[in-house]
Amino acid sequence: MTALLPRIALALGLAAALPMDRGQAANLIVDLELVLAVDASASVDDKEFALQLGGIAEAFRDDAVHAAIAGGPRGRIAVAMLVWAEGMVPKQRTDWYVVAAPEDAETFARTVETFQRRISGGTGIGAGLVEAMRLMDLNGIEGLRRVVDVSGDGIE
Repeated sequence: MTALLPRIALALGLAAALPMDRGQAANLIVDLELVLAVDASASVDDKEFALQLGGIAEAFRDDAVHAAIAGGPRGRIAVAMLVWAEGMVPKQRTDWYVVAAPEDAETFARTVETFQRRISGGTGIGAGLVEAMRLMDLNGIEGLRRVVDVSGDGIE
């Protein structure tokens, strides 16, 4: 969990977190588009899955992450979580959230920590990465940077 915090802070290092649809996002420029790609394959047990989500939620509650977001040129990021397993298994995801203040980060953190796992299967990190990139391509948001942060335990 503590290893996740520096990765998120680093990705943010470049103010209302509400789920956004494509129409709302049109022409929105953010410092960072971030997809948090979470492994839900069969090698990840329920405790490990909860650890991944808890680490993400905790990171978005951290003052260092809030400062990193506020310190960017636009002072805001767009973030979504993608839950993946093998390639043929449909992915799960949150909506996109724009985070510009600690309250926004808390809204996203609550969404993550209450997310219900509905998939499992083999490890298909490639399909997860392709879906993460597709989410960024189709969200209508323009990020000065785009990052996919992958967590998992497969050998891939």
